[in-house]
Amino acid sequence: PGDGSRSVRSGAVRRSPSPGTSDAPANPGLTAALRSWRMSVARAAHVKPYTVMTNKTLDAIVVALPESLIELEDVPGMGPTRIAKYGDALLDLIDEHRT
Repeated sequence: PGDGSRSVRSGAVRRSPSPGTSDAPANPGLTAALRSWRMSVARAAHVKPYTVMTNKTLDAIVVALPESLIELEDVPGMGPTRIAKYGDALLDLIDEHRT
């Protein structure tokens, strides 16, 4: 309508997580270490942490637990530039927190 009101979207269904899934990180120690590392990198570069790497990418790293730079390529959000800049540091952090 042209009266400035907004219509409410109907039919939106809120889905429950699949059985066996949870919002809790699979490896809370690694998740915390990655976020701390990202903050340090961001501060040193004088940028916002999300410009270094998004939470979604950090979470994908925790789930994937890549063991090589090649495996990091499969993580969403990890392109050649991020892998070149941060790949070795990320792999070191992952190794330190392997369960």
